[in-house]
Amino acid sequence: MYERWLGRRADAGLCVTHAMKKWLKEKWDITANVLHDRPPSFFQHTPMEQRHDLFRRLAAEFAACDGNGGDGDGDGDGDDGMNDACTLFTTKKNISKARSHLTFRKDRPALILSSTSWTPDEDFGVLLNAIELLRKRVRAIRSSGGFFPNMVFVVTGKGPQREMYEKKMKTMKLEKDGFYFLTMWLESSDYPLLLGAADLGVCLHTSSSGLDLPMKVVDMFGCHLPVCAYNFGCLNELVQHDQNGLVFSNSIELAEHLYTLFHTFPTHTKTLDRLAKGAKFDMGWHENWMQHALPVMLGEESKKD
Repeated sequence: MYERWLGRRADAGLCVTHAMKKWLKEKWDITANVLHDRPPSFFQHTPMEQRHDLFRRLAAEFAACDGNGGDGDGDGDGDDGMNDACTLFTTKKNISKARSHLTFRKDRPALILSSTSWTPDEDFGVLLNAIELLRKRVRAIRSSGGFFPNMVFVVTGKGPQREMYEKKMKTMKLEKDGFYFLTMWLESSDYPLLLGAADLGVCLHTSSSGLDLPMKVVDMFGCHLPVCAYNFGCLNELVQHDQNGLVFSNSIELAEHLYTLFHTFPTHTKTLDRLAKGAKFDMGWHENWMQHALPVMLGEESKKD
């Protein structure tokens, strides 16, 4: 009631989606200008050197995911485990005494990241059901001599349903088939680095109002990370299907997307690479504010709505 009464009397207004702008006008007779969220500058693609350093520092977290049975350097010679020269995802090759080269491990698993508040607004069961469906398909592929990569799912955040889902994941014993789930609480400086080092982001957010967008996807796009996102009313203002990510409405669709994106990983990543090229913004937080918010503050009309 207060919002509606005061909003009509404001000199100007800002809202986060075109859907919200329309709703405010139709329901409350409030005129607002659209200011889509943008990530701060520290959300960006993680260079290989920082990526290698991050995975070294998080080695203990990822230790349980090294299910390749190899030596940790990706060449299969069985000489040693993960160390300063190699991680689960990267390896450092010595070119000479003074030079070394960082590269991806040829047998690395896929790295998928999802951040959640562990509330009913984000049904984590959708992802677990999708993995169960994918696992059945992977078993059939491997039993007939085919290949499918191991997958590491890192889920960050805290919330009331975390313990419940952690217990469920343990009972599923997904690691037997090369699916690993890690629940982490990262340092604030490490979260954008991990986003920028992942292969895919998964967003289970469903807006209760249908009028706002998931900030976690905004952060992922700041890192040029393509997403699989749960579809709802105005999501297309952020995620364009098959351009910067893939949308899904149920576990079956999510399982199919995961198969499509990773069945040739890491040798062939054409679809992932194409989506990653689209997963970016034409301007950062500051530029976006200057162009769309400052004119409103100055009493001018926004150049773009």
